[in-house]
Amino acid sequence: MDTEKKSLLRKKTLLSKKKLKAHKEDSEERGIVYMSYIPPCLKANKVRTLLTAHGAEILRIYLAPEDPALAKRRRQAGGKRGKRFVEGWIEFANKRDAKKLSRVLNGQNMGGKHFAKHKYDLWSLKYLKGFKWDHLTEEIAYQNAVRDQKMAVELRNAKKERDFYLSRVDKAHAIDAMEARKAKREGAEEEEEEEGRPGGGEEETAGGGPKKKQRVERHFRQRKDMIIDVDQDDGVSLGKDVLSSIFGGGS
Repeated sequence: MDTEKKSLLRKKTLLSKKKLKAHKEDSEERGIVYMSYIPPCLKANKVRTLLTAHGAEILRIYLAPEDPALAKRRRQAGGKRGKRFVEGWIEFANKRDAKKLSRVLNGQNMGGKHFAKHKYDLWSLKYLKGFKWDHLTEEIAYQNAVRDQKMAVELRNAKKERDFYLSRVDKAHAIDAMEARKAKREGAEEEEEEEGRPGGGEEETAGGGPKKKQRVERHFRQRKDMIIDVDQDDGVSLGKDVLSSIFGGGS
């Protein structure tokens, strides 16, 4: 029973034709003014206060914040650490007021009290004909989606570069280990050969210089040559020494 109540509460109530028509007429009466320049340290509540002083009814204000990378560079360069905005949109309840104020205030001082921070800053207002607040929200949602997609692509590319770099590092380590083992094995073989050589070793020079390896000459016992007598009449005959070595006695 509780789940049914929750599902009913979650369902959105549909507007009747009368309410939908009234909402459409109300949205048609509204006007949007674009603010192309936002002075430093100017917030949305201050913009509302300055504009309502001229008798206009303000419904919604959206100020686009400064890019985080630009803000970071500005702070590093010694600029103010406060949050800044680069542009804004102001929704008036009546588009006639939006047109009038955008025409009258554009290029004029913001005004206020004598010690006000933004007294001598200039308004930069422009009325957007046919532009509605829904268009702004759709544009913001689209920009956010594009930014998220670009971020995902950059993260994927960075991950690929990282994996490639790590694979190359592992391969370089493996090659270094193979070369080290090879050098160690060759050094061990050279030591074994030097130990097995008769009279091998190193000697110091007369002047006390570095030791030089002594050249080793090897001598191997040779077998006695076989003597074969060749007789033109009887043919080939073996020598006596060969026969004696075969039969163990002289002939």
